[in-house]
Amino acid sequence: MRRSAILSVLGEQTNTPKKHDDELGSRQLASGGGFGPLLGQKPFKTPSSARREQAVAGLRKRARVNYAGLGTEGEENDAPHEIQGPKPKRALEGVYKNIDASGVSLNVDRRKWTVYEAKPDALQRRFAIPSIRNDKGETVATHMTYAALGVRRAVDIPPRPLHDPMSEHAIVLFDPTVDDMDFERERERLRIAAAEEHTRTLQTNGPHKSLAAMLGLDKPRVTMEEKVPVVIDPRLGKVLRPHQVEGVKFLYRCTTGLISENAHGCIMADEMGLGKTLQCIALMWTLLRQSPSPGKSIIEKCIIVCPSSLVRNWANELVKWLGTSAPGALALDGKLSRERMFESVQRWSEAKGRAVVHPVMIVSYETLRNLQEVLGKAEVGLLLCDEGHRLKNADSLTVQTLDMINVKRRVILSGTPIQNDLSEYFSLLNFAIPDVLGNRNMFRKRFEIDILRGRDASATDKQQQAGREKLQELTGIVSQFIIRRTNDILSKYLPVKYEHVVFCNLSPFQLALYDLFVKSPSIKRLLRGVGSQPLKAIGILKKLCNHPDLLNLPDDLDGSEQLFPEGYKPGDRRSVTVELSGKLAVLARFLHTIRTTTDDKIVLISNYTQTLDLFERLCRTRRWGFFRLDGTMNIGKRQRLVDRFNDPQAPEFIFLLSSKAGGCGLNLIGANRLVLFDPDWNPASDQQALARVWRDGQKKSCFVYRFIATGSIEEKILQRQSHKQALSSCVVDEALDAERHFSGEDLRALFQFKAATLCDTHDTYKCKRCQHGKQVANAPAMLYGDTSTWNHFHRDDLGALHDDLLRAEVVHDDISYVFQYWELPIEVFLKAQPRSVLNRLYEKPASCLAVFRLLPMVARQVIMDMLFLDGPLAIRDCLRLFRQESAGEYTVPVQRMEHLSIIMTRDGDLYMNDIFKKGITGALNGSGDCASFGTPCTPSKSDREKTSVEFLDEYARKQWETILYFMVGSEQTPAPRNTVLFLLQRAGLMQRDSDTMQLSITSAGFQFLLQDINSQLWVLLLQYLRMTEERNMDLVEVLAFFFTVGGLEVGRAYEAKGFSLTQLQTLEELSDYGLVYRPSKAAKYFFPTRLAATLTSTASPLLSSLGAQEAQGYVILETNYRIYAYTSNLLRIAILNLFITLKSRLPNLVVGQLTRDSVKAALKKGITAAQVIAYLSHHAHPQMYKNDPLLPATVSDQIRLWEREKNRVATSVGNLYAEFTSSQDYEQRCKAHVFRRRRGT
Repeated sequence: MRRSAILSVLGEQTNTPKKHDDELGSRQLASGGGFGPLLGQKPFKTPSSARREQAVAGLRKRARVNYAGLGTEGEENDAPHEIQGPKPKRALEGVYKNIDASGVSLNVDRRKWTVYEAKPDALQRRFAIPSIRNDKGETVATHMTYAALGVRRAVDIPPRPLHDPMSEHAIVLFDPTVDDMDFERERERLRIAAAEEHTRTLQTNGPHKSLAAMLGLDKPRVTMEEKVPVVIDPRLGKVLRPHQVEGVKFLYRCTTGLISENAHGCIMADEMGLGKTLQCIALMWTLLRQSPSPGKSIIEKCIIVCPSSLVRNWANELVKWLGTSAPGALALDGKLSRERMFESVQRWSEAKGRAVVHPVMIVSYETLRNLQEVLGKAEVGLLLCDEGHRLKNADSLTVQTLDMINVKRRVILSGTPIQNDLSEYFSLLNFAIPDVLGNRNMFRKRFEIDILRGRDASATDKQQQAGREKLQELTGIVSQFIIRRTNDILSKYLPVKYEHVVFCNLSPFQLALYDLFVKSPSIKRLLRGVGSQPLKAIGILKKLCNHPDLLNLPDDLDGSEQLFPEGYKPGDRRSVTVELSGKLAVLARFLHTIRTTTDDKIVLISNYTQTLDLFERLCRTRRWGFFRLDGTMNIGKRQRLVDRFNDPQAPEFIFLLSSKAGGCGLNLIGANRLVLFDPDWNPASDQQALARVWRDGQKKSCFVYRFIATGSIEEKILQRQSHKQALSSCVVDEALDAERHFSGEDLRALFQFKAATLCDTHDTYKCKRCQHGKQVANAPAMLYGDTSTWNHFHRDDLGALHDDLLRAEVVHDDISYVFQYWELPIEVFLKAQPRSVLNRLYEKPASCLAVFRLLPMVARQVIMDMLFLDGPLAIRDCLRLFRQESAGEYTVPVQRMEHLSIIMTRDGDLYMNDIFKKGITGALNGSGDCASFGTPCTPSKSDREKTSVEFLDEYARKQWETILYFMVGSEQTPAPRNTVLFLLQRAGLMQRDSDTMQLSITSAGFQFLLQDINSQLWVLLLQYLRMTEERNMDLVEVLAFFFTVGGLEVGRAYEAKGFSLTQLQTLEELSDYGLVYRPSKAAKYFFPTRLAATLTSTASPLLSSLGAQEAQGYVILETNYRIYAYTSNLLRIAILNLFITLKSRLPNLVVGQLTRDSVKAALKKGITAAQVIAYLSHHAHPQMYKNDPLLPATVSDQIRLWEREKNRVATSVGNLYAEFTSSQDYEQRCKAHVFRRRRGT
């Protein structure tokens, strides 16, 4: 403490006696050298105590008084009393020790030290370890010990993966505890090296050992870099579906050599719409960011090669899935000039390490051929070839250019891999995995010759056996590098898809031209083998089936000018005559209906740009908004066009698409309808085109139409696709000799025309489910690739279809036949459930048996073959169950069983789900309890006599018709319970009127009435299942109970004892629909009805008591709008009452009238004009079939006009302004109105 500071506190110095100084000195020592002794005050106290003393002192009203001078006895002073002032301050000397005269402590170190400053360039100079020299001046070598000198040693942090492999939903691609083969290989190498060293030591030193050997210090140690797990980025892991996770794992294992050390390529052959792009993005992003070595990546750069129309789409997909973290992509989409493009690619190829700014380059096949020299020998980590079926020709310039790229990881993406032609199959495999099958000559000698020889029809048994063995050997080699899944997987996630093959009659003008051509001398010479231009003749017939305007008449057909209709001008490009083509007439009506009655969008696809020109003229004439994409469009504009069309607010509802330019990879989910106007010889091309709308992201039900000209060459093309007779190498569009592909008999069949047939394809099937051309029984199960198993609809039965557009065609004669494909609603629902839910369901034997009944016969046979096997069933053994020509038919049924989690495929074997196996075995052996097949019981005598099968049928009919009567607004029966009404509303079958607050039928409800009873049941029951979660019911328990009730015997009583609360509630509500009968709510047993028995079978519910006349048709419609309905069924009368005015009713006849008011009342409820016409057509009396058209044209047209009248005029609330005082007042009102409109008020 300096003296100046002390003096400033003391203020002044005073002299005090020595005695007092000694006293203070002692106090100083006692107080620890504080300031108290220096000031003559008390020892130091805490601030809190001082504040308390001040608070107490503040309460005193008078100052302290000294009473020493009161003259008390014994006092030394007689001074008068006075108030005490501050105590005098005391002197410094002798109080504070070890301080010199200047106030500085005597203990201070007075030495001075020099302060050194750093040189200005010290931080810029490179650090170097100081050198040490010995006595001779030589530099002594020093070695870094890395010992921590005076600082804390760095924390040894173990290597960590980029993403946590233990987090929820983490997807691990590489697990070092399982997949690390390098460690085992290195340990084996060191073991062999140690053994060799030991042998050399014995030869040199004999039996003597060194000290290190005795202590075991010379043993080799495995010192390897620690590996970490590789985990998919959680952003991608959250959106990947199970089949996509499997695909990414497959891609990673193939490209990193985990399957085979010398193979780093693969083929992803998933069908269209399964998300191949997303799977490849997940693979690429993982390889760019991670590797088993911590802090490193497997690749630095990646090239994506795709068709020109998909370049921008790939760039958009990267941003879509990875967001702001997406890697920089060099997309060569045609926006850059040639010079700038070459400069960008040059910089990209030369960049390495951290200089890589754009790790991904996206380029088209055509552009890549020009970049061969620029890319040079740049090392590329990964090559993705989208639509890789373009690489089927190994001698093409594209394949040669790709082969020159320095890359070993190659992935081919193709939804339509070539499987029928072994040479093309070899080309794809040899590009993806070079030398896996040897060269082409080795492949031919080893596999191709024997396989083709075994497939020959004249092959001996020995040759066929050799061919099968070689095929199995080939499959065993390549199956580990190819993954193939069908788009049936999408049924779990996407809306239902209805696919139709629509057979359209040719117009009279087309018929005349077609007959003229096939009977021409040139065709006769061609069939005799003299002609040399079969491809030209085939092309003329295909164009003629589309429209005569596509031909160059009369040059293409000699003598055709005599057949021209009046006013026809060939080559007229200003307008289009729709009536000259049957297919175009149907399409025009489709487009008109979509435009006027729906908000749907449609994609029109054709193989000919001339057909697109025809569509374009039609759209311009009708003033319909459209987009067009073909090979002439700039690459940069294609994706912008697709994005605009997918915008729901875009007014354009038609997308014209060339199958060659845009049939691959385009995502047109803005549309939910698609028309393939003409077929292609290669079925893969058609499948690519058909998959444009039913893709990931679609929210609406999809309708797909394939137009085929009846009896023409297009039916021959379809038959070859359906029967799988056309080789995929049969590309007729190329200038090749037709004799390579078609024999003389085949050519004669191509040029035959069957004018009398309704559907030549259906005739060739010899369908046993149809009688006189009409289907009388549904197929047990539909197979997507086999149209013979689809639903077949005669032109008179179009009203029973699910599609409004096709139902409306019943009044026209342009459509002769329709094939329809769609999946059962319950099967779609089951496929959408996770594996855990299905496993719980399969614990019930009744559920296993119900699912077993839903499967096709092939799937049932496979299950029965596997049921009593102790192990898996080899696929090669499964193939022996089929004939050689039908060996591929097991694929679809097996995939359906995989989707239902019944079996799974692994390493070439089929494994059955153990839970399903146990359940189906119990069902077949008759095991079960009240939770599986019910417990029969004996009811009371009165109930037993009352509940006959006839009584149960009548009860089921009454309960079911109660619901239908209420939907049509009939008062014949009381209203159903509130639970049923709520279900009808949630299913969209009925809605509450805003004015009357009464429930009324909707358009979907009217269509519901037209379906068969089994379909109606599942519509309601599936809605019931969807509501289980919000009603706090167990989905599996309810669904299993449905299957249980469906498997019970009709007319027998079953106990309700032991049922859970959910089952009892479900049982009570099922009685509202007529599925079960309970004598009373307190009854401990119930009776299943015939209606419940149809839930898991295709048997007829027998709820209708219609006579033979009514079953064939009962409605007669006259040109005066009068309707005669020969029926006594109250439900049918109520349905007619929805859109007609009833005039009179007789015991077996109802007379009514179609009026403007009655039709408009139906339109107000949501029933469309097409539905009314379809209902009248579908139930037309047999006498009506003598008319042409079936319904009077004046009546059907008037119904449509009434609908247009309703749709054309729309009302809205407005204000009426009149009697303006001046023009200024009028303008002010107008401005105010515009202002309100802009504000939306």
